[in-house]
Amino acid sequence: MFYKMEIIAIIYYNIVIAILSEKMYNGIVFLIGGEVKALQEKNQKRNIILTVIVLLFIAAVSCVLIVISLNMQNNSKPQPKVYTADEVTAGVINKMNYQNLTQISAENIPKYYDIPNDMIYDSSMYISGRSDIGTEIACFKFRDEDDRDAIEKNIYEYTSSKINSYKEINESAVRSETSVIYPYVFVVISSDTGSAVTAFENIVK
Repeated sequence: MFYKMEIIAIIYYNIVIAILSEKMYNGIVFLIGGEVKALQEKNQKRNIILTVIVLLFIAAVSCVLIVISLNMQNNSKPQPKVYTADEVTAGVINKMNYQNLTQISAENIPKYYDIPNDMIYDSSMYISGRSDIGTEIACFKFRDEDDRDAIEKNIYEYTSSKINSYKEINESAVRSETSVIYPYVFVVISSDTGSAVTAFENIVK
């Protein structure tokens, strides 16, 4: 009886140990698995952060390269030639094949156009050598675009008076036109102002 009880006790003990061992094993596996899982999640988060950082770095470098490329393209574009007022009027005379025009010296231009000297820094003017032919051209280069309205007003005052003078001698077909392409102001008094303005714009553009 005692022997049977001892055997039963041993069996029971082994069963309990087995059960406890399995639970401990499961617990250990759970703990280790949790740590592994936590480590995996940590690594995954770190990989995500690194990926984001790399993408942001690539995007930043790409933006810098694009800006540099655009600047290089802009710098490589041919810059428009800068003309003097004399070069502009000479070019228009050549294109229009004007004849018998007399150049007005720079110091005498203010006698025709009352434009303040502090607004312009270069000027050129030609008028017909014959009083019965209403052809005049002028070109001014102005400093500040804010002065444009004042300059055009002074030009209008002169051209309006001149047109009236030509009308008195039966030059009714004569008219005036002004074209502004900063820093140039071109003025023409003629029977064909459109062609002269086109010639001017083709020169300076």
